Amino acid sequence: VAGAGGRKRRGTFAILNEDITRVLTTILVTSTMCSIYATTIFTHLAASIFGPRGESWGAIALTTITLFFVELLPKSIGVTNAERVARMMVPPINVASAIVSPIGIGLSFVAKKTLSLFGFKDKDDAGVSDSELRLIVMGARDSGTIDHSEQEMIKGVLNLQDQRIKEVMKPRVEIVAVPKEMSVASVLGVVRESGYSRIPVYDGEIDNIVGIVLAKSVLDFFVKGVLVEEPVRGMRSRDDDASGGGAVAAAPKEDAAEAEE
Repeated sequence: VAGAGGRKRRGTFAILNEDITRVLTTILVTSTMCSIYATTIFTHLAASIFGPRGESWGAIALTTITLFFVELLPKSIGVTNAERVARMMVPPINVASAIVSPIGIGLSFVAKKTLSLFGFKDKDDAGVSDSELRLIVMGARDSGTIDHSEQEMIKGVLNLQDQRIKEVMKPRVEIVAVPKEMSVASVLGVVRESGYSRIPVYDGEIDNIVGIVLAKSVLDFFVKGVLVEEPVRGMRSRDDDASGGGAVAAAPKEDAAEAEE
């Protein structure tokens, strides 16, 4: 059941993302046709019941009803419950699209040609907008493709404002790093003074980063009172010694870029 629900949600958002032009065309054509037919029928009935003045009163009444029930109310519901409304409306829109597709295809063709004449790009040539990415992420979350933490990470990227590189980079002269020969006790002093939880470890020159030392690992060894004079390069936990594992304080070189917080 969960799998079927996930496929249904993916189908809904796939239609909106991949063929939004057809969806919008169907909505516009259908709403326009309904408005025209409703006006004709309503005014005719009003005139037959109330006489010549009925046409005017019928037009006023129909305009009021249309503004509230066709324009204001549906759009307010759509804005406040976009995801739910999308799931409910895409299936009937697909049915309506099959009925009005000849008109829709013709209008879409004319619209695309008109846009190209004025230098506007079609949907297929344009880049993906933030709103489209948010829609895709929303569908992926609901279908279980990504979890909540991944969704929040992507949303954070989308919400990130433009920044200069210098605002997120640490100048070389300000980098707090330790040589691999430094003792654990000395590294603890560096951790206390700098306040960082991860310190880069270099071999020879500071440009040659070989890993990072974790403040938590240093504190663990210091509390145990073991290996405090051992170089950080040789730090091993008792569990690692028993299992033949590696250093706990030194992380892979790829993680060194995250050392400065």
